[in-house]
Amino acid sequence: MHASLFDLQRDLLAMLDPRPAGGAIFFDPTDAFIDWLIAYADGRLIIELGPGEGWLLHRLASAGKAMLMGIEIMPRVGRYENLVRTFDVPRCIMADSAVGHPLLDESGALVIVARPDHSGWVEAMLEAREGSAEVLYVGLPKNLSRDLPNTLFETIQIPGPAGREGEIVVRIEP
Repeated sequence: MHASLFDLQRDLLAMLDPRPAGGAIFFDPTDAFIDWLIAYADGRLIIELGPGEGWLLHRLASAGKAMLMGIEIMPRVGRYENLVRTFDVPRCIMADSAVGHPLLDESGALVIVARPDHSGWVEAMLEAREGSAEVLYVGLPKNLSRDLPNTLFETIQIPGPAGREGEIVVRIEP
């Protein structure tokens, strides 16, 4: 028996939640961010670097965004299989590194890095890019200096926070 209507609602939503049990989802985008990102992309291919479990790509696909790709640069045992099977995200590939990946040089692409780990790969990828693909970083304000210590960026105003933990969006200067 449920103690309250709130408990019942929470339990029902948990049953409908497509996220894998025990999965590590570091960025849980708000509905407003999903709507904003689809409009901002304006038909461009969205490439997420380091999609992990693929939650952002799943949310975008569920909202009707068709041109999506994920490049997982730090594959973990079992994670890639989860990504494809659980969320049915097309065109997810694994790569040894995002540095020098040809898709990042596509001028029509919108590259997203959302809540990356802090190992330095984001800045290495940015320093090596040669094309004109637009890059957006989504993260907690406190992590900007860790992930982008030598990178020029501008904060983009969006309607509300990007994620449920108060994430912001910055555009990386070319």
